[in-house]
Amino acid sequence: MPTPVPQNTDLATILAAARDKLVADGVFAASACFLTLNPDDLRFPPSDQFAAVCPGPQRINTGVYVGGGRDIVVVEGQLTVSLWCRLALDQQPRDDSYLTDATLGALRRWRCVVNSLLLYQPLDGGGNQLLPKGFKWEGLDSYSRDYQGVGWGCLKSSFSFEWTMSLGCG
Repeated sequence: MPTPVPQNTDLATILAAARDKLVADGVFAASACFLTLNPDDLRFPPSDQFAAVCPGPQRINTGVYVGGGRDIVVVEGQLTVSLWCRLALDQQPRDDSYLTDATLGALRRWRCVVNSLLLYQPLDGGGNQLLPKGFKWEGLDSYSRDYQGVGWGCLKSSFSFEWTMSLGCG
């Protein structure tokens, strides 16, 4: 079988593929994993643990752009998966099990996020690669936030990727 060739694509398709992979691997239910430009909006949380997939910086590889013109634009992009976990599930919001519980622990779920997306190579309907290389995990950030008296913890994993696009508007 020949090696699939990367195709021109768009950012919305790549973000949806990442979300769909997390759902297909059983990391999150479809109702608890969504695309957003504001991953820190906690007004309507769908569950006690959910993920927000958000685009990060998208930089043009200028060397390829100069040589390829409008038809082959190589973009060095990034996406972030924000894993939100409700901290105050009981009277002990500082309980170690928030991080370490085998089923609901934030670190276990975060590890599943990385395992699902690391080197993931999405394909289009024809079996063509959407990315020249798979997602590359860039790191983890964490912080907490109190929203309406309910503490939330967030683990943000960043993934970089390269993609090609055409500048046509069609």
